[in-house]
Amino acid sequence: MNGDLLQRVELIWQPLLPGAWTWLAALGLLGLLGLSWWGSRGAPRPRRIALLALRSLALLALFAVALGPTRVHSEGRSVRDPFVVLIDGSRSMQVQDAEGASRADQVGAWLARFGDAFEELAQDYDLKFFLVDEGLRAWGAERPEQGASLGGRERGVAARGGGGPLSGDPSPSDGSSTDLGAGLFALRDALEGNKPAGVLLVSDGADRSGLGRAFDAGGTEAVQPMLAGLRFPVSTWAVGSVDGPPDLAVADVNAPPFGFVRRPLTVDVDLTSRGLGRGRHAVTLRGEGELLSSQIVDLADPGDGRVTFEVKPERIGYHTYTVEVAVPAGDTIPGNNRYEFTVKAVRDRTRIHQVT
Repeated sequence: MNGDLLQRVELIWQPLLPGAWTWLAALGLLGLLGLSWWGSRGAPRPRRIALLALRSLALLALFAVALGPTRVHSEGRSVRDPFVVLIDGSRSMQVQDAEGASRADQVGAWLARFGDAFEELAQDYDLKFFLVDEGLRAWGAERPEQGASLGGRERGVAARGGGGPLSGDPSPSDGSSTDLGAGLFALRDALEGNKPAGVLLVSDGADRSGLGRAFDAGGTEAVQPMLAGLRFPVSTWAVGSVDGPPDLAVADVNAPPFGFVRRPLTVDVDLTSRGLGRGRHAVTLRGEGELLSSQIVDLADPGDGRVTFEVKPERIGYHTYTVEVAVPAGDTIPGNNRYEFTVKAVRDRTRIHQVT
């Protein structure tokens, strides 16, 4: 729950008689008062008035009981829609290309500079801070799975304290890789099923997961169908150099989904390099942990390259292979230097013998 505790006491009516019967009873009571006035016509006038007043009070009390007055005491909390600040927590945020400071430094300083604006936003929304790397985790929350929640004096002071989202300290950046798509889709579970009113995504864009590969291959048009199921708006803030971090990566692996036993299969490995200078890099192919082949590729800066391997499954079933390029000095995203893929091996081509 979020928001302040609310208490309310009210008087409600729960009539003992349904609908029109209540008003018919009221008319009947008025008729009784009229008959009592008529029946006391021989008494002195002051006495008649006193009797009518007493009888009216008695009948009014009876009618009030019939209306069923009930005192109701209720309490609860005001519920605000969550608003999420989702921050890249991978090691690429440690790259120092933001005017001599790291990207994590830049994020921490920006959050602190606009701390008052965030606290004002927290008056209308349940403001939460999450970090995304290979998974989703909270930043500065008492219960990490729920995210740091900002709102109210105590929580606002905690957020500005040492290590908090608004403290001015660098944002945590110790994750081995980034999967922005998985992080966005995991938010509903982290928010106990609640849909966020909006998400501010802060990242350097160094995402080599499915979402990042789709963007590299087809741009925004390729990403939009993947994110259509989110059902909540996402705004982005990109940090770091527009050229991206220094990185050598296995960009893609093109391998057939299946092949025949003891028949060679061609595997094309695409690599990309930027910010590391021209260099020669060793690319290896392993199968079931065993080294199968190795090649050297020469890449410019920036530059792309391709190496081709052949694999020959020796038995029927699924075979897992791993392509890996050695991590050079200065590579800020070592997590994308390795790529696994699986090939299903089936029986050799069917032979048909015709006997006549």
